[in-house]
Amino acid sequence: MSDYRAHPGPLHPVRRFHSVPEKPVHIRAQLAAGRSLHNEVGEVLKACDLKSASMTFIGGGLSALKFTTGDIETRADSNKQANFTYIRDWKNCSIAYGAATAGLSVEGMLMLHAHVVFTDVSGEQFGGHLFPECCMISHPIIVHIVGHPNAAIQQFYDDETTHTVFNPVTKANAHVF
Repeated sequence: MSDYRAHPGPLHPVRRFHSVPEKPVHIRAQLAAGRSLHNEVGEVLKACDLKSASMTFIGGGLSALKFTTGDIETRADSNKQANFTYIRDWKNCSIAYGAATAGLSVEGMLMLHAHVVFTDVSGEQFGGHLFPECCMISHPIIVHIVGHPNAAIQQFYDDETTHTVFNPVTKANAHVF
C-alpha cells in the first residue's frame, strides 16, 4: 500500500526528470584511507576536472560513519514529505555497496548526496543516507564515476517541495525551477 502526500508548494509545470545531451566519462578510482568520504571524492573529481558526477561505491570501510534513514511523513499537521529518523553515529563498518551524486550546493561548493549499505563489526547489515563530511575512510573504497564534464548538477531551492533539490544544468542553457 502506498501513501501519497501532495507537495506543499505550487505545482511547477516542468517535472523534475531532466537530462542534458552530454557525453559522460567513465572513471574507476580508489578512495584512499585516512580522509573523509566528502574530501576524498572531492579530490578525485578535482583531479579529473569534474564538478558533477554520479558514482557507485564498491567495498572498503569506514572508521566513523554518520547516517540516517527516512520514512513517509505521517503527522497530519506537517507539510514534509519524509520524516527522518534520528541521526546515528557508528564506528568500524564495511561497505557492501553504495551510490552517490556529486554536484554543487546552493553556495557553489561540492555537495555529495550518498546512500550506502554496510555491515557492522558483528556482520549485521544496515543502510541509509550518509553525512559524507563525517564519514572517515578506513579501508580504500573502489568507486566507479560517471562524470559529466560539460554539465553540472546544481542544488536549487524549489518552491513546490519547499526544500532544495539537485537539478542538471549545462553551461550553455541553465534551467532553474
